[in-house]
Amino acid sequence: MKTFSKLYEEMDWEPTHQKSMSELIFDTPDIGQTKSVADNMWMPMSSGLFKRVMPDMVKATVFHVTGLEEQIDQLIKIQNSNKSISTFANMNANRIRAGVEGGSGLVVEIEGNVLASAREDIMSIPETSGRRMISFNWFRGSWGDRDVDQIEKQLIVLLKALIKKYAGAFGKPSKVAGDWEKWMAIRAAYVEDKVKNRSAGKVMQKIIKDYLDGIERIYKKNAKQVQKILTSYIGSRSTNDEWDEIVVDQFTIKKLYIIEDSNAIEFVLPSEYVEGWGERVSNKYPDLDIQFIGGNAMEQYIIGVTFAATGR
Repeated sequence: MKTFSKLYEEMDWEPTHQKSMSELIFDTPDIGQTKSVADNMWMPMSSGLFKRVMPDMVKATVFHVTGLEEQIDQLIKIQNSNKSISTFANMNANRIRAGVEGGSGLVVEIEGNVLASAREDIMSIPETSGRRMISFNWFRGSWGDRDVDQIEKQLIVLLKALIKKYAGAFGKPSKVAGDWEKWMAIRAAYVEDKVKNRSAGKVMQKIIKDYLDGIERIYKKNAKQVQKILTSYIGSRSTNDEWDEIVVDQFTIKKLYIIEDSNAIEFVLPSEYVEGWGERVSNKYPDLDIQFIGGNAMEQYIIGVTFAATGR
């Protein structure tokens, strides 16, 4: 039988979309047409930040779908930390079997602090330290009907201030037109300068700090509105999509469900590996509740948990 580590290496798994902060804050979200330069900006999410600026944290029991080939050790390791994961309160049986972003075979029931929630995929992206980011454009709502003009204006002011402060940090300021183009030019100059200038990294750290501190100040000025936008969906948890998305951190694992008819188990992983996976994890983590279940039964269980939490 192949060992777990050997199978993991063959799967060549790595977190999807993950980028460093020095890449991400200069990267344009894939959101199509934008209303203003603020729509290009990424907004950080973490319990540590929200505890400083929000009235109260919101907790919920939610679910995370992943693959048996993904090391469950890593998920267990980041429990009760500020590293966030993407979860759901609704997902149909076909999607449970197929998984999300390549993960299939395992559903994890967890309880955690809600950082953001929506009836559709939030399109959040993790950066390498574990903090999740969402584009400001998402704050506008699915139909762009939310009034977020004040936040938008404050983001534009922040971006202009950062450009003014750091445009010449890595050489002569770029002569490109447009604030976002000037902002991206700072990143391009940094990439070139860091090859020969050992202090370039420290300057980039200051830029990142000023960016994050600036976003935090904007959150503080608009705390009630920001929290309402980020967490109001958790009260209803009702969607017509295949799945919703709820980003959480400071989470604890309650149960593991091995999906017997998942795509990975039926078509990818060898049967002897699947049969022994639960026993190996159970031996390593004897306090974990591990169960085998079909996709349809998993969907019905999730519906029951969601209905009980929302009073439906």
